[in-house]
Amino acid sequence: DCTISGDAYFQMSSTCAVSGIQYPNTPPPSPQPFPISNAQITDWESAATAGGTIGAYSLDSGATSTLGPVVVNGNFTLNNNSMLKIKGPIWVKGDVLLDNGSKILVDSSLGNNGTVLIADKPDSTTTTGKITLNNNAVGAGNGQPNSAMLFISTYAGVDDAVFIGNNTSSSIVFAPYGTINVDNNVDLWELTGYRIKLNNNAVVNYKSGLQNATFSNGPGGSWIFQAGSYAITY
Repeated sequence: DCTISGDAYFQMSSTCAVSGIQYPNTPPPSPQPFPISNAQITDWESAATAGGTIGAYSLDSGATSTLGPVVVNGNFTLNNNSMLKIKGPIWVKGDVLLDNGSKILVDSSLGNNGTVLIADKPDSTTTTGKITLNNNAVGAGNGQPNSAMLFISTYAGVDDAVFIGNNTSSSIVFAPYGTINVDNNVDLWELTGYRIKLNNNAVVNYKSGLQNATFSNGPGGSWIFQAGSYAITY
């Protein structure tokens, strides 16, 4: 019972409604490079490292705090209805949990930029690095047009790399080696992953995308400044 509002390229279909042109028996497209490179993730992790290292982080229910840039050496937890504003990249060497009703927001000091939270434990990517956003959790920018909250998981195990629960809203989710599981009534700007599962009433409301979003301590995901690629003329 899916609905395709544009053209559809597929091998076979039985119950989907397509408003555009149908292209049955279409071979799978060639794999494309992900919009964020490993080098870019390393740059953000370096920026987080420059801010120092703390142990496992847990924000109490209902509490408000600020954090970043920083490395969290352990799990990262926002308990029910807590709110964290982040001022730079956060590299979590553990699992990330945003519990029911919690919020993680880009701090207003970053202006028209976003920032990133990375769950990555390089020596344990098949067991660690999962991100869970429980019911009504929010990850968002600071209200400026290009300010976005970017979640990255490098988890490559058999479970979900990122789970996004009922009525959750967040900006951009990236999981190049694992599954993004999107539950009912979720609203996202963009998600990119090795595998994506959309449940009932999930909505990907594509707004700006990684090529237009700008992030503190790093360029937009698809665009990198290259010296010598421009000229100033008079």
